Order: sequence, then structure tokens, then C-alpha cells
Amino acid sequence: METSGAVVTNVKALLESYGDQELIVMPVSRYREIMDLIEDLEDAVALKRAMETSERLLSYDEVRARLVAKGILE
Repeated sequence: METSGAVVTNVKALLESYGDQELIVMPVSRYREIMDLIEDLEDAVALKRAMETSERLLSYDEVRARLVAKGILE
């Protein structure tokens, strides 16, 4: 995609090509919020999958104690 070098700020726009949505322009802060939400959702899905398939889950204290014992945490 070519740009003219112009900086566009605080613009919300949706570009369409032949009726299909192609591009959305939004503030970077909103993009980061959306990416954070996606990462949280991915983490929740991974946790749910682990809880469904694991025979035994470790508590935070147990994991922390093991990492301290291995010298990974203080």
C-alpha cells in the first residue's frame, strides 16, 4: 500500500472494494485495546483447554515454590 506521507489522526474510516470491506483506519490506542482483548481471550481459551485436559493443576503457590527451588525466581 502506498502512502502520500500524510499523517492521519483520529480518523475512523472503512474502505470498501467492490462492496467488500478491505481496510479500517482507527487510532493506534484503540487498536492496542483490541489486541489486548484478543490476547486475553487466547489466554482464557488456553486455560479452559488446560483445565479440561489436565489430570492435575498446580496452585500458584506450588508453581512459585518450584520456580524458587530451581533458582528461577527469588
